[in-house]
Amino acid sequence: MKKYYSNPIGTDFKASLPRLRKKIRAESFDPNDSIYGIAGNTFRAFRGFKKPSRTYRSWARSITENAIKNQDGFDSQDDLDKWHIELYSTLKNHWKKEQDNEPSFAHTYKMVDLYLKWLCSNEKCPEKLANSIIKYGYCALDSQILKKLNEALSYALPIRIRNPSMGDITNENTYEYCQSLIKDFAENFNGYRLLFDYYAWVPGSAKK
Repeated sequence: MKKYYSNPIGTDFKASLPRLRKKIRAESFDPNDSIYGIAGNTFRAFRGFKKPSRTYRSWARSITENAIKNQDGFDSQDDLDKWHIELYSTLKNHWKKEQDNEPSFAHTYKMVDLYLKWLCSNEKCPEKLANSIIKYGYCALDSQILKKLNEALSYALPIRIRNPSMGDITNENTYEYCQSLIKDFAENFNGYRLLFDYYAWVPGSAKK
């Protein structure tokens, strides 16, 4: 895939890394006034659910209480992946218990990945844990991330160029493939996948 890499995008991403790294453990945290990384407008896509933001935040609150006690972090991609899958499963189960229904595959992983992005930017996140999330974490695959990925690959992906969306992530294979493309591109320019997320996503500039 390297032959498709956009050098202008890669060079700009690499130059942005010092600024992007400053986002790690930089945000203040008030447990009584936290959205845990997901604003209310994101939940507009969760049709058929009653107060989905409340369901998400009750799950995130319980996860955070334990996560900020984890001083060790994760030593490998496999170790973080086990936690990543566990978070996916616990969120699915919590959602079904609260809502009597489950969110889609894409919605669930988006919430998990946005949560981890938020967690590593939280000032109370232990340093080792934050660094391991940055190193091994995943991107929340929304419209902005997918659009920037396609730009980074010189528009080689067969997706809607102007308006890709989370709805394009239809199954685990699609999810893993896009994540692997982002990982390879980011590492080629001395960064990490989650730093590409920070690079690609601009608050309020596109629908999720």
